[in-house]
Amino acid sequence: MWDLGPAVVLGDEIVGQQSLHGPRFGHVGEISTGSWLGQRFQGRGIGREMRVAVVDFAFSVLGAREVVSAARVDNAASNAVSRGLGYEENGRYLDAPRGVPVEFLHWRLTRSRWLELRERYGVPVTVTGVSECLEMFGAPSAQDAATDDVDRKLRALQVAMTHEYPTGDIEDMLAEIERGRGDGAAGNEP
Repeated sequence: MWDLGPAVVLGDEIVGQQSLHGPRFGHVGEISTGSWLGQRFQGRGIGREMRVAVVDFAFSVLGAREVVSAARVDNAASNAVSRGLGYEENGRYLDAPRGVPVEFLHWRLTRSRWLELRERYGVPVTVTGVSECLEMFGAPSAQDAATDDVDRKLRALQVAMTHEYPTGDIEDMLAEIERGRGDGAAGNEP
C-alpha cells in the first residue's frame, strides 16, 4: 500500500493537491486518485490539468491497469473532469465523511481508454528521476522494461537468423511471435 500526494503549485503558491493511492496496485494494477483545489483557483482548468498529470503518470510510468476516482454527486466540477477525461461511471455509494451520509459517484478509467484519448488533452507530462523509485510503487523498474524489450528483439532476431530469413521489420516479427504464429518470419515457411 502506498500514497503519493504531490502539491499543485501555481507561481510560488500551493493551490491544491492531487493524490494517488495504491492500496491494491501490486495485486490488481488499480490506482485511485483524490484531490483538492483552493476555491479561488477553481474554474480555470487547473483541476483538469492536475488529473491529467497523475492519470498519465499512473498509466505511462507506473503501468496501471485502471485508475478510479469518486466524487460527491453534487460536486459537478469534479464529476465533469472525470467524465471529460473519458472515465466511465462505475456505480454509486454512500459514505459519511463528516458524519452525515452523502452519495458519491464512482468513476473508472482503463489503460486502453486513456491511451485512445490522451492526445486530446494537450497537457504535456514529463517525469524525470522516478526510475529509482518504481519498485516502491510495486511497478516494474524502467530497467526491467528496457531489458524485456531488448530480450524480445534479440529473440526475434535470433529466430530470423536461425531460419536464414531476412530480418525485415523487427516489430512485425515480434508481433508474429507474440501471437504464437510460429517463428516470426512473416510470410515465410521453414
